[in-house]
Amino acid sequence: MATGQPFRTANYAEDLRITKDYLPHTLAQGVVAELGVPIRLEGRVEGVLFVDNRSSRPFNDSDERTLLQLADHAATAIRNARLHTTAVHRAQRFETLNTVMRALTTELDPLLVTQRALEAVQKLIRGSAGVLPELPGGAKELRVVASIGLRDADAARSLRLHVGEGLAGIAAATRRPVVSTGVAWDPRFVNRSWAASEGLVSGIVLPLVVGGRVTGTLAVFLRRLRTFDAEEVELLQALAVESAIALENARLFEQVDLGRERLMDLTRRLVSAQEEERGRLSRELHDEAGQALTALRISLGLIREDLPPDAASLHQRLDDAVAVTESITDQLRFLAQALRPPALDTVGIDATLEGLCRDFSRRTQLPIEYAGRNLPPIPDGISIHLYRFLQEALTNIGKHAQASRVRVALVCDGGTLCLSVEDDGVGFDVAQKLGGKTRKGVGLLGMQERLDLLNGRLEITSQVGQGTRIRARVPWKAVP
Repeated sequence: MATGQPFRTANYAEDLRITKDYLPHTLAQGVVAELGVPIRLEGRVEGVLFVDNRSSRPFNDSDERTLLQLADHAATAIRNARLHTTAVHRAQRFETLNTVMRALTTELDPLLVTQRALEAVQKLIRGSAGVLPELPGGAKELRVVASIGLRDADAARSLRLHVGEGLAGIAAATRRPVVSTGVAWDPRFVNRSWAASEGLVSGIVLPLVVGGRVTGTLAVFLRRLRTFDAEEVELLQALAVESAIALENARLFEQVDLGRERLMDLTRRLVSAQEEERGRLSRELHDEAGQALTALRISLGLIREDLPPDAASLHQRLDDAVAVTESITDQLRFLAQALRPPALDTVGIDATLEGLCRDFSRRTQLPIEYAGRNLPPIPDGISIHLYRFLQEALTNIGKHAQASRVRVALVCDGGTLCLSVEDDGVGFDVAQKLGGKTRKGVGLLGMQERLDLLNGRLEITSQVGQGTRIRARVPWKAVP
């Protein structure tokens, strides 16, 4: 390990170069001669591969060359295992982010949204603590409204920072992430005594921005020295964007009594911003992460070609690594598709909805019949809402309907587009469902809100035990 060179001895017990700390164990094993070679990976010694001989035959140059070749194979295996682990970890993080985004957009209570956002922080960055300071409209002071993973949550709630003051204030003022690898001694960090009492060491603070306005910050802290890599910063930025939109959306629902028209206008802007952000994330996943995985797969293939034909075991391992890489590529492609279907921009709403039905059927093994008839050119502003409508409808069927067959149809009747989704599942009492006093998420309300943005309407026909039919009717010429 120290020299990075092979080492051999003909007699372990009598060799003066070797300490005798493990001599009893070595003698008990009957070791006489020993040969060790370094395992090198990217210019570094990662470990040692050594063999023992229980006879007096010393190891020779041929033995050393053989063991060095095995050490090279071990290094390749280690590198492939690390690449595999990194790829799997990245895919898991993106899947977690996608799940969190779906959860955030189904909550109407601002407190629940903040809680979900902070829970997401701990899922994305293991062992972290999160703090969410808020900046109410017109205020100049940030105040903590929620936290997770702290020893004293009440102490955190007493913290106050002006815009431009401390890491959170700097993030709010600059609208850019602020990273610190040592908050206890960072002169920019104002509450160093609080950080010391919590044992916080590293941190990153991200601004929450909606419609060009800073609504707060999202702070992530670790109790160990840590530098946040580019992927982690990107993931946390995406979470901050989605959290800001979800928080703003929840607050708007609380202010519905201020006027439906005002709420509709703001909601339209938020949905538009959300779709734009999803489109950006989808492109980055497809272009950057997808290209990186493609390069990884090509590199693994080149390595496989350079291996000797008799290295069957290593060939198999590389084949497995290539298969895992391709699987992760497919997962990222599905995630990018869920964020923003590129087919909408290329083949239109009809083929996109048909593809959504086909993919959902393949994943759930639920037969789905799709038909599109008499369709005019449909603006993108309507297409994306119809796509999200069908997404939500199929998700609800998969979760609750217990159906054996689904029929989906998109037709144009005069100046009205009608998207209908019908299943033969367990059905439900429409009056009871829509007349309930409590709702756990957006659900049907969210579908209605999307249609409201298009001056459309939602029709639901269902009876217990007789399936459900849900229709979205949209005046396609009335583009908002």
